[in-house]
Amino acid sequence: MISRPLGSEDECLLVAAWFGVEHILKTQHKVVFRDLFGDSVFTENGDAWKAQRQAIGVVFTHTALQKFAENIVSSEISDRLIPVLSDAAKENKVIDLQDLLKRFAFDNICEVSFGYNPGYVAPSMPDAKLVRAFDEALMLCHNRFHAIFPIIWKVCRFFNIGSEKRLSDFVQMLREFVKGIIESIQQNLETGIQETNNSTLSIFLKTGQFDEKLVIDMMISFIIAGQDTTSAALTWFKVISAAGDDFNPIYVPETTAKMHGGFPVRIEERVQVEPRDVN
Repeated sequence: MISRPLGSEDECLLVAAWFGVEHILKTQHKVVFRDLFGDSVFTENGDAWKAQRQAIGVVFTHTALQKFAENIVSSEISDRLIPVLSDAAKENKVIDLQDLLKRFAFDNICEVSFGYNPGYVAPSMPDAKLVRAFDEALMLCHNRFHAIFPIIWKVCRFFNIGSEKRLSDFVQMLREFVKGIIESIQQNLETGIQETNNSTLSIFLKTGQFDEKLVIDMMISFIIAGQDTTSAALTWFKVISAAGDDFNPIYVPETTAKMHGGFPVRIEERVQVEPRDVN
């Protein structure tokens, strides 16, 4: 156990024994997150993990999916994100950038995964109930790790009370959301209606390799993996690029080139961002 100096309460536990690492990353991780991730690649091991990993690799290298994702992101930026930022600038309105970028990432990952856009990036900032459900479900699963006596949350889960009931409600909401989209796409495929999108879900369903439950598990994992990483990276990118002269904006010529010269990027003013406690 390593403690920080100057009386800090933060402590770090270093695990070197292989059986300790296996217990944390394999055994306990699977128990804690199975309610949310199900039998997806995040909780499986061995042959089941390998089969999913191979299928995911094939899908994400699919040329149609890559082009589909590129068009979605470009459209989301020009038609939704930029208008919201422009309106806020005109009205001199303060916005929560992290919340906006989380909505942006969620809309993108949902459309790439399902071909469905929840429309959470809008000037009115509609209630992002699905974003909140994912965040709350992750937090409640994470809290299981901090339980002094794991038997407590397991008992609560058995009787469906307390925080475990909240987790169950959020997971049910998410699974019903994904299941509804799956049923819609399957109905189109069965009736011969040609799908107009090349979403991840459409490609998976056309292969017929996995059953519905596993597809739902995998789609939920995709959303969580894509939403949190994308929004966090975009938020910190903005903070770093706006703070201090030590930052070298090497992205400027690259961004301008990617936009074929139609979107010249330049930094006219830098602001000093004061550090603050995020806890």
